[in-house]
Amino acid sequence: MTATEWLALAGITGTLAGTALGAWISWRIHSANLVHEERTRFHAQRLEVYAKYLAAVNAQVARFSVGAGWDLEQGAEILRQFGVLQLVATVPVTIAATDVHAVAHKIVSGAVTDRTALIQGFNSAAASVLTEMRKELGVGPIPQMQKSAA
Repeated sequence: MTATEWLALAGITGTLAGTALGAWISWRIHSANLVHEERTRFHAQRLEVYAKYLAAVNAQVARFSVGAGWDLEQGAEILRQFGVLQLVATVPVTIAATDVHAVAHKIVSGAVTDRTALIQGFNSAAASVLTEMRKELGVGPIPQMQKSAA
């Protein structure tokens, strides 16, 4: 083979290798974008649903904690938001929200024997669901309150 043929072969090989490398890099970038898109696809909807669900459940438990009756509209809102939450949330959030929802169910069904224990259980479950929601939304842990030195 002559030097010109070797040079042509090297040029063709380099072109093919460059094309293959470019395609591989493009594929990697596209894969990373798909993973990011899948993780953040429902971010705005999740934030809205989580806020509405927590507001509805907190309002109902607050009514219960002061001895007020069950508010039917608020109960319907809890059910509506819980249903939407189950559609857009990840498994850890859904599991934690189910624990919160169980407290609301106990209140509605009248299966409460110890109001204080139920409220403490709700507070614990609400803290767990909030932690999972913040993880899912990429917000980070709940900041700890600093005690003032007085």
